[in-house]
Amino acid sequence: MGKMTLSDIFRMIGKDCYFYYRPKTHEVNTIHYYYEQEYRNNENFFNEEIGSGISGELIPLPIYKDIDHKNIMSFYVRECVEDKETRRRLFNILRNHDFMDKFLAAVKELELYEEYIMVTDDIYIQLADEWAEKNGVLPVK
Repeated sequence: MGKMTLSDIFRMIGKDCYFYYRPKTHEVNTIHYYYEQEYRNNENFFNEEIGSGISGELIPLPIYKDIDHKNIMSFYVRECVEDKETRRRLFNILRNHDFMDKFLAAVKELELYEEYIMVTDDIYIQLADEWAEKNGVLPVK
């Protein structure tokens, strides 16, 4: 797999999955990764701020509830899946509370994953662009 884009990361944001952007290095990763790096490099960029719990050097990406994955997945099924049985199966998955991993596994099993990525990519790119603009994150050249 090639270099991941910000929209790829937005697509991965699920429950209990928190990503942060570090402008200094243009890295996006989990808080666990940054703590690990700090420990290894003895680099103290975690100047804890009272109340926030994260360094001012890290910008949080949206959390799961801020990205309407269910709506995006429903859009894909409504607009692109013609087979009635497949549509029914995917919509049934989306009725569950924990639908994300099951839905992605099903579209992979049904060999629809590449199409799903292609169809929904613009939506995730737009979400990533809006986040970047709101947070003053400039593209890396």
